[in-house]
Amino acid sequence: MTSKEKRLLKFASIIFVIFAAVQLLPMANQFGHDYWQHLQDLKAEIDKSKKLQLETQHWVEENQKAHEKFSQVNAGAIEGSSSQLVGANLQKLLRELARQTGLTINTMEPPKTETDRSNRWMLVVQSMQFDADSKTLMAFLKKLDKAPKKLIVANLDVRSNRDRLNGTMQITGFSQIVENHSQ
Repeated sequence: MTSKEKRLLKFASIIFVIFAAVQLLPMANQFGHDYWQHLQDLKAEIDKSKKLQLETQHWVEENQKAHEKFSQVNAGAIEGSSSQLVGANLQKLLRELARQTGLTINTMEPPKTETDRSNRWMLVVQSMQFDADSKTLMAFLKKLDKAPKKLIVANLDVRSNRDRLNGTMQITGFSQIVENHSQ
């Protein structure tokens, strides 16, 4: 190879190196940047998935708690497919509690019922007159508090006659209205 050819080869090599530096380095740099950005996007997606998994677990637990609470509320409701049946079931429960504690029920008025705006829940109020001694009345009130159905004494009016108590009481309960689809 002659010296001219060697110079020409060096000159061509320099031009190739400059061309490679101008063309290939930015492409390699862009490839590296795109690769790094892709890794960052994947990391963000993984973090987002982990966060969603934790949130999902939280909402599943909240949903389960809500279902349990609803089951508890529903368990405290008085059964019956009509206001008459709900009232009869409340009277039956009150008579049984009175029998267990020795409280004497003199009269029981027909229960009053009222539904909420959504027509899904019914409030039942039972008024009754009773005779008892203080020990029996307290035992009855404790039984009411521990009854399987959620019952609340809304009003209690007691009069004393020697060692006997007589009075009136309003007891409130509720029922879920179940639509009858068999028509």
